[in-house]
Amino acid sequence: DRKGRVAYYPPTYNYNEKGILVYNYGPYNNKEIIDLAIRLVNELDYVGTLGLEVFVANGKVLINEFAPRVHNTGHYTLDGALISQFEQHLRAILGMSLGPTDVLCPSGMINILGTDKIPPEVLNYGKVYWYSKSEVRKRRKVGHINIVGNNLEEVKQKIDKIMQLIYPNGLDL
Repeated sequence: DRKGRVAYYPPTYNYNEKGILVYNYGPYNNKEIIDLAIRLVNELDYVGTLGLEVFVANGKVLINEFAPRVHNTGHYTLDGALISQFEQHLRAILGMSLGPTDVLCPSGMINILGTDKIPPEVLNYGKVYWYSKSEVRKRRKVGHINIVGNNLEEVKQKIDKIMQLIYPNGLDL
């Protein structure tokens, strides 16, 4: 925030295909990633939400990209955290005190890519958010689905089920 305070959500595991985030889930607690994110925010003297994507390779944390905005890796916070990344961003840029970043439960997010055909059964496993895009085309993010569960295994199972329902022939990117 404007007073130099830093709040963070726990890292998540991200699955990407052809450079596009397909889904993520967490929390994935890794102190080295958290420390790196805090150092980056402080070095940049950044105010607002910052999305950070990293690789963990051979035990080393490497930055893939950072996005100076709310990011789809944090969309799960709409349902899986006490305060969402969207509210937290507004708090930071408006000079309000930051809120808690506690997660309520294991959770995740699936991007809806290149389709607006979602079987109603998806609602048994997650909450759908549409972006009201005027055009649906291959690789375009037109919405996302948030998933919550009692444990990470349940979240991963729901992600698998939703992926099968939305992309029965596999995701075509």
